[in-house]
Amino acid sequence: MSPPAPARAPALARAFAFVLARTLAFALARAFARTPALALALGAASSACSSSSSPAPRAPAAATAVLHVRSTPQTNGGRTLYVMVREADAKSITLGYDDAAAKLFADPPDPAVLASRPIFPGAAAELPLEGEGKKDLVVYFFFTEPGPRWRLPLRRPLPKAVYVDLGALQIEKVERR
Repeated sequence: MSPPAPARAPALARAFAFVLARTLAFALARAFARTPALALALGAASSACSSSSSPAPRAPAAATAVLHVRSTPQTNGGRTLYVMVREADAKSITLGYDDAAAKLFADPPDPAVLASRPIFPGAAAELPLEGEGKKDLVVYFFFTEPGPRWRLPLRRPLPKAVYVDLGALQIEKVERR
């Protein structure tokens, strides 16, 4: 295999650093999954460490809705999983698991991805749902072995709050308020 072209070397180094930081964060989060506070701190630290290869965070839009995620210690077999909120049109609303997962850490980042974060088993999480825009949203939960309910389409106009209870391998309950 030939060495990368000089112009691509910095981009490859940033991508490698990003993947390495995320891999380390996942490994540490799994090791400390029984201690949610420590796992949350590690997740926040990994996000801060990898920010050099990530795009600048979007300015907070007027969040008219909030996604509330509740998990149990059995969620995803006790392992950390990621949630991603993405704008979707009629074609991308049925995006398959592998295609959706590829957009989670795409380089360059997918502009349709509005938010993503780790979900630690037994811990609650909140994500803002941007209220501006005309496209519907889809919330993807990346379980290791997903059941049939691993994504949640949200049509506009968005409710003020969406509560999602996660089970072992899929979404168990959704409330829109």
